[in-house]
Amino acid sequence: MSDTNDVAANLAKTSSLCTLASKALRAPISQTPRPNEGLPALAVLRTDFVSLLSLIHNRALSLSLALKPPVTSQAVTKVLSDLNLDLGRFTNCAISIDDDVHGEEMRKQMRWAAEEVVEGVQRTVDVAAQAVTSGAVEKEGDKRDLLPVASLLSTIEKLKDTLPIDNKAAIVRRWETNTAALEDGVRETREMIEEGEEKTNKTTKGDADDNDEDEAEDESGWNELGEDFEDQELSGDDLERAKQIFPLLRLVALLHKRLLTHHLKLKQTPPLAESHVLALFRNSTALVSAADELASSLYTPQDVSVILTRVRETDECIGKFKIVWVEWEAEKRLSDLKIAEGEEEDSDAPDAPDAANRKWFDICFVQINRVVKNLESALTAT
Repeated sequence: MSDTNDVAANLAKTSSLCTLASKALRAPISQTPRPNEGLPALAVLRTDFVSLLSLIHNRALSLSLALKPPVTSQAVTKVLSDLNLDLGRFTNCAISIDDDVHGEEMRKQMRWAAEEVVEGVQRTVDVAAQAVTSGAVEKEGDKRDLLPVASLLSTIEKLKDTLPIDNKAAIVRRWETNTAALEDGVRETREMIEEGEEKTNKTTKGDADDNDEDEAEDESGWNELGEDFEDQELSGDDLERAKQIFPLLRLVALLHKRLLTHHLKLKQTPPLAESHVLALFRNSTALVSAADELASSLYTPQDVSVILTRVRETDECIGKFKIVWVEWEAEKRLSDLKIAEGEEEDSDAPDAPDAANRKWFDICFVQINRVVKNLESALTAT
């Protein structure tokens, strides 16, 4: 009984340390203590972070083995003691990432990763404590399945493979997530329009009898939500407005994705300045939010004034992208001119793909502006 109590107490201690670690990782950056001698380089901290992930991975495996019957306090205590030390070093490593020195997005993603691991460790030791207290670990058979170790190990392996190498890589990763969110909005709006058109066509043709209509309503699932939620498909003016808005949502998603694939990820000479990447990224999340609000405003019943406001908010975000783009393009053209003046042979041919790429962005900004102007005219006339 003494061994059981000791094991349970040590597991509880590790759980408490996880709670403190999570609190430190979630604390505002202003409350994070900074060492007087300065911070290590990001490459050093990242290497330490990955090494500590591997150590925690091994400790979790060792804990699952130590909890196989017969369970002894000495074996479990040794593993937990090592795990506690590793967790402390791991947390300190994560909170050493600084916005100014290493990059804000890198700091966020490393802290999020650390939180995920600490939470996984805490789930593992909490389940183990319950199993020890209840006596489940002493029963016949391999009881490692009582612990959520597999999930923790999978999380660690994934983080080791996907952890960004620097702040720019962290921004690109978040940009990919934002791009996916914009494309989801386009897809959902397209489906909304298609469902509305299908209903309108059936109504116009009059080829659906009452039984078919009932079946369609049942398939849509709206009947199950009550009378207040029936007939949510777009129709009439609402459907036409959604069709008018759709090209804007599609162009916005396309622009955002192409900025990723044909600008941020593209190898350029000279490389993109981090200040330029940051300037673009500051507008990315705001654009996703604005586009999502615009798509949500298309659900029936629509409020034209709200839709108009959402269109203008989306256009404002695009305008900020354009300012950053125009500044970069002017610098790029000046840089290309200096390079061309310093070379004897014609350099126009190698620059052709780059020039065509920049032209695409210029045209896209013009197209978005044109769509917005047409929408403002149509919506204000409603």
